[in-house]
Amino acid sequence: MSKTILLALTNPVTGREQEFVSWYKNEHLKDVLAVPGVESAQFHRISGAPVSARKVYSYAAVYEVEHVSPYAVVEEIVRRSKADEMLLSDAMDEDFYCVLYDPISDKLRR
Repeated sequence: MSKTILLALTNPVTGREQEFVSWYKNEHLKDVLAVPGVESAQFHRISGAPVSARKVYSYAAVYEVEHVSPYAVVEEIVRRSKADEMLLSDAMDEDFYCVLYDPISDKLRR
């Protein structure tokens, strides 16, 4: 079974970046990693100016998902957040973007 990538692009609420980053790094990554099927979690900050974008997201979280149904993993993340089992910070802008990507090639390494 290959690992699907869940990519979550986010921004903080204006003026609350430090709070947002702290919550994401210290709480949210661990909450998502606790969902069965999520194998890894890493948080990233934009590096320099965007290469090309209609909307710029300053932060990206990359999760590796290994499950027969990656969408079921996402549904569980959504369920937990709606059931207050996974608290979302109000320091995160509500306009975020999440998408699943399936690998279609081998991972190349140098």
